[in-house]
Amino acid sequence: MTRIRATALMGFDGDKRRRMTSIEEATLRLVQMSFREFLRFWHFKNRETGAVQTMAELWSGQARFAELMTQESRILALKAGKLGFTELECAFDAWVALFSQANARVHLFSLNADAAQELLRYVRFGITHLPWYMQLSIMGDTHGGDTGDSLKLLGGPDDIRSIVSYAASPHAAIDRSATHSHVDELARMPYGESTWQSIQSTIAPGGSCHIVTRGAGDANFVASLWEQATAGTAYLYPFFAAYNERPDRDPQWREKEAASMNQQGVLFFAPETQEDALAGDETAEFLNANTWDKCYDPDLPPLNPHDRTAIVLGIDASVSGDCFAVVAVSRHPKRHNDPAIRQCKLWDPRATGGRIDFDLVERWIRCICEGGCANFHPRREPDPACGLCRAGETFPGHYVVQIVYDPYQMEAVAQRLTRQSVAWVDPCDQGTERLIADSEFHKYALSGRLSHDGDRDLREHVLNARAKLQKDEDSKLRMVKKAPNRKIDLAVAASMAIKRILYLNV
Repeated sequence: MTRIRATALMGFDGDKRRRMTSIEEATLRLVQMSFREFLRFWHFKNRETGAVQTMAELWSGQARFAELMTQESRILALKAGKLGFTELECAFDAWVALFSQANARVHLFSLNADAAQELLRYVRFGITHLPWYMQLSIMGDTHGGDTGDSLKLLGGPDDIRSIVSYAASPHAAIDRSATHSHVDELARMPYGESTWQSIQSTIAPGGSCHIVTRGAGDANFVASLWEQATAGTAYLYPFFAAYNERPDRDPQWREKEAASMNQQGVLFFAPETQEDALAGDETAEFLNANTWDKCYDPDLPPLNPHDRTAIVLGIDASVSGDCFAVVAVSRHPKRHNDPAIRQCKLWDPRATGGRIDFDLVERWIRCICEGGCANFHPRREPDPACGLCRAGETFPGHYVVQIVYDPYQMEAVAQRLTRQSVAWVDPCDQGTERLIADSEFHKYALSGRLSHDGDRDLREHVLNARAKLQKDEDSKLRMVKKAPNRKIDLAVAASMAIKRILYLNV
C-alpha cells in the first residue's frame, strides 16, 4: 500500500491559480498523484557528463525502484554503483515535500556534512527547475529557508515544508520527526548501526524511509540489516539492483572494468547478485604478495648512467612520521609500452632520530640528476673536505627527464631544483591525477605488464596498501594505508612515476 499519498497542493495564491491554463491544472493534478509522471519534469545534472537531463525515461533498475517507492513505505535498496538511484531518490524527496501534506519534513542523511549538503543541492536544483506551477516559494535566508543545511518551502498559512540534511552520527535528527527520510550509503557511515537506530525513531506514523546503499563487506552493518530485512524482522522491504540494470552494461563491460580492479572492488562496484553486493568492499588489498612477486623481473638490468636510459623520479616526501621515498621508473628495456621500476631510495625517520635531513636528501637527488661522488656531493658543489671530490672520483648523472612529486612537503626543495635547472620538476595533483596514477599502477601490476627489481622496501610498502574506491569515480581507486603505522611512501612515489613515464614520449 502507498504510504505517502498525494494531497491537494497548497501554497499557490489565487492569482497564480487563475493564471494556470487548463492543461497546467490537469498536469499538476497528475503529478500530485503519480511520482512517475512527476519524474518527467524533474531535472538533474548528469554527474558523468555534466548535461542537464530529466527522468522521463528510466533505466530498468530505476523503473523498478520508482515503482516500489509508491508501493512500500520502508525500503532497503542494495545496489551496484552508478545506477542513478541517488538522483531518483532526491526526486522522491522533493515529491514528498511538495505534495504529501502540510508541514511535511524530509530528512537527508549521508556520510558527512559535505555529502549530506550535496544531496540537498541535488534536491534544490530539481525543485527550482520544475515548471512554475509545481513549485512552492522558497523562504529567505533570514528565516533559515535556503541554507547549506536546509531548504524551507512556503506552502501556505501555517504550512512550512522543510528539507534538512544531516551528517551521520549516533544521534542524527533525534529530536525531529520526519515525513520521509532518505538515507544515502548507509554502509559507508562511520556510525551505521547507531545512526540507523536514531533515524528509525524519527519516522513519523505513516511516514516513509528509503535506504539507498551499496554493500561494504560481510562484517558491515548493512549486511546484518539486509539479513533482517529478508527475514521480515527489520520492517524494511529488501530490494536489489545488479550492475546490468542500466543499458550500457553487459558482461563484456564488467570484464573490462574488472581488469583494473581487484575482486573486492568489482563486487563493490558491479555486483551481479545480492551476495556479491554484500561481499564487496570499497577498500580492499591493493596488491597481494603473489601478484606483486610475479612482477619481479630478474633480467631487468641495473640502472647505468652511461646507457642514458630515460627515467622519471617519483618523490613522496615527509619531514617526520612517514618516510621520504624516491623511485626511479623507466619504460621497460624490451617492452616500450610497459613501465619498469628500476631503483628505490628510502629515508625512514625511525632510523634518523625521528626527522629527515632535507639537505642530505636534496644532495642525493642532485647527484642522481647531475652526477657527484660516492659520498653524494654534487658535481656542481663539491666538498673540499671530501677526498673523493678532491680526487675527481665522481660518477655521471642519470638521464632524468622529470621529477614528479607530492607538493605537500617538498615545494621548497622543488623550487630550488627548478631555479638551478637541475631537472624538470613537476608536481602531481593529489586529486584526480593521483587517482588515475594509482589505478594505472594497479592495472599494470594485475596484468603482469609492470616489472620491478625486487626491492624489499618497495614490496613492504606495496603490501601495506589498501585500495579505496572513490565515491564519485567508482572506476578509480586510491592507495591508502592498511593501518596508520604502515608505510606506503615508496608505493606512492612509484605510482606517480609510472603515470608520468607512460605519459611522456621518451
